[in-house]
Amino acid sequence: MTSDATKLVVPLGGLVAAAGGMAAWQRWRRSCRRDQEKDKTLPPLVSGGTWLLGHMPELDRADRFDVIDRWVKDYGSTFRVSLPVWYRCGFLGLERAHAVFVMSKEDQLLVMGSADGPFEKNISNSRLALHWHNLKAKSHPGKKAMSAMSLNSMKAMVPAASACAANFCDTIAAKDAGTIVMDANAEMKRVALDIMGRAQMSDFDMGAVSRDGPGHAIMEDLEPAQDEHAEMPYALRRLPINRLLASLHSFTAAGRRVSLANRRVDELAEVIMDHHDRRVASGTYDAGRDGFNLAEAVAAMGRSGYSHENCIYDLGTYMLTSNDIGERMGTCLRMLASQPHLQIALQREVKYALASCGVENHDVATADPALFLSSHPRLPLLNAVIRETLRLWVAPLTSSLSKLLLQISGGWTWRRCVQDGAVLGGFSVPRGWLACAPIYNSHRDSAAWGDDAHEFRPARWFEEVSVNDGEMVLKPEHKIPALFSPFGHGCRACPGQKFGYVAMRVTIATCMLRLDLVHAARAQDANTNEFPLEVRCL
Repeated sequence: MTSDATKLVVPLGGLVAAAGGMAAWQRWRRSCRRDQEKDKTLPPLVSGGTWLLGHMPELDRADRFDVIDRWVKDYGSTFRVSLPVWYRCGFLGLERAHAVFVMSKEDQLLVMGSADGPFEKNISNSRLALHWHNLKAKSHPGKKAMSAMSLNSMKAMVPAASACAANFCDTIAAKDAGTIVMDANAEMKRVALDIMGRAQMSDFDMGAVSRDGPGHAIMEDLEPAQDEHAEMPYALRRLPINRLLASLHSFTAAGRRVSLANRRVDELAEVIMDHHDRRVASGTYDAGRDGFNLAEAVAAMGRSGYSHENCIYDLGTYMLTSNDIGERMGTCLRMLASQPHLQIALQREVKYALASCGVENHDVATADPALFLSSHPRLPLLNAVIRETLRLWVAPLTSSLSKLLLQISGGWTWRRCVQDGAVLGGFSVPRGWLACAPIYNSHRDSAAWGDDAHEFRPARWFEEVSVNDGEMVLKPEHKIPALFSPFGHGCRACPGQKFGYVAMRVTIATCMLRLDLVHAARAQDANTNEFPLEVRCL
């Protein structure tokens, strides 16, 4: 039997909800009126509240980079959009947020600039970013993650990375004809995942390349899992509102896929953590002897009070970074396949560099790690090819909408304006608005790179010196244009950039020594991300 109190509470709850909805609606209308009054001083607004959402399917296509070029032509170098979701700001998160897109190199540098500028607040929720940037406390666990990505730790990584790259070449040699047609990006993602396991997860065998380990089963989970793992830390993931939104999202096919992918990533991270603990207990892994790695960094966080759930979640997030590294390695191989003369020159360079270090049989695993830890003068072409790949194809331009915050990852820099009077493109940007700098666009700016900015030309990274009859050498770091920022700048730089560079150098060098690459006869479909290559053993 229903009590009188219950009969009273239900309608009162409905009235409160209705009043809250009306208040939010009125607040939104006032915000719209304020924006209309400011229209003369604000960047031009691209009509349509779902403008960005409508472009997301295009950003998943192989020709996705051309989309941004069209934006510049259609809307100019500075424009604003109303974000397609309710951004987490204002009253109960119900205030519509605006983003200002900037394409000019000066404004992009301002957005990506120093931490004390008008756009100092990074809106990324990456747990890795939190550990990397918030290091004021001497005991902060993020220092452990930094140690795992130091050059000293990278030295121990070179033989492991070489073994994984060699294993990939061996699988091709094992074919009857010694020739396969492959999707370069997909296969290199497998190699990168194996390198992550061997080098950063205490020699854990992912088995992605050989298709006989847990890495093979999880390949399809890498991209959907990144939506949540890379953009939302565990603390936000467990908020009641996010649990509710996740439950609602799980009723869709895409939601179920993301949920299952995250579950499998967490399960694999748990297995890797157990593997690391057993190796430490048995004495087969020692950080001082074998190199400090990410698995040990996460374990150290746990010993300092970090919850087990957070540790597993973070380890899974680190593991997912292999997806982006593999994408870049595959793109690099694809570009080399289009220029056979570069393959020959690069093969010759790697052979000479190894021979000069006393390496026999061109065995990269036994080479001096210093060859691959930085832009070594004995491998100028290799480093120029990698730089040019990262210039043209900065982090993969993938789109994702997390459950609570708008996040578009890969090739984008998002910052929130934290000062009054900030100016972008000659327009005033109100405090609290977001600014977006598509890094891809700055990397193809003809004013900075020349009329051939859209072409793959590693020679742009060389300069002529007066000694040795005009010898061509790789440009030193201080002469690289400031706009070149595939891993970000300064305190905001990606903590995994050293790992990415080393993995690329070792893998590309190994492939050049053992493989011959040509584009497969099948034309690449502009609506897919497949890049078919015909690969033969030398």
